[in-house]
Amino acid sequence: MITLVTYALFFLYLVTTIASAYPNCDQLPPHGIGPLFTFGHTILPKKHWALSEEILYAKTKPYPTILSLSQFFYGINDSLTISGNIPVVHQKSLTNTRAGGLGDCYCNLNMRLLNNKTETHDYRIIGVAGVRIPTTTGVFGESIYTYNTTSFFLGANCDALTRDWYLYYDFGTLFFTKRSCRQFGHLINFNAGIGRSLCFNGNYLSLFIELSDYYSKPDRINNVPLLNTGGNILLIGPTLRYAHKSGFLAQAGIQLNVSEHLRNRLDTIGYVAGGYIAYTY
Repeated sequence: MITLVTYALFFLYLVTTIASAYPNCDQLPPHGIGPLFTFGHTILPKKHWALSEEILYAKTKPYPTILSLSQFFYGINDSLTISGNIPVVHQKSLTNTRAGGLGDCYCNLNMRLLNNKTETHDYRIIGVAGVRIPTTTGVFGESIYTYNTTSFFLGANCDALTRDWYLYYDFGTLFFTKRSCRQFGHLINFNAGIGRSLCFNGNYLSLFIELSDYYSKPDRINNVPLLNTGGNILLIGPTLRYAHKSGFLAQAGIQLNVSEHLRNRLDTIGYVAGGYIAYTY
């Protein structure tokens, strides 16, 4: 873990050194669609909308997973944005048997609760609430998108933009309802990131270090805890983000497992890597 943290700090130092060769941005970058490994940072202007497509590969045990996320956003007003997501999941078993199908679709509302904006900084607090609909079909086992039970999400985000830096952190909880006699353990997610922005001709290139932590309580069957479920995983890694002045956005990154405390050592995540494109109209 110490080696990976050292690499992350070296990456941030390298980004800062490269950025020093470029002139400072003369205006604030746009917030746009949120960073890659996070949620809820998207607030669109009134009647604007966006479409996005995200592909993630998770080196998970026992089922490596490819996840495709088709998402839309719509600005109800300047402080309230609704979003929806249709996930498609492909998994592979230890015997190389493959399965695929829909994951749980969801709908979220992002509401800007506080905004302090000047010519040199833009600080926001955003509240997030949502529901996930059990539409999972044809997959091997549960993942964050495939529990196949109704669940509810509550979260809070903070982010800050300057002309050259983007910082954020957020906290969210996913509450599951029962599926038959099984109660899945509620999930807690914390994310944080720091990015250095470079600007040229009205376009922005940002280099991030993003951290994600996932903690889940043990599942229960007939109210009896399953002691081989639940635990904590910490991921960290770099992300590259490009925002064009036309409204086009592209992101790509990877997060590596740097720490875990799991009740089942066979149920883990080695790394998550993915890419993301979006366009705002």
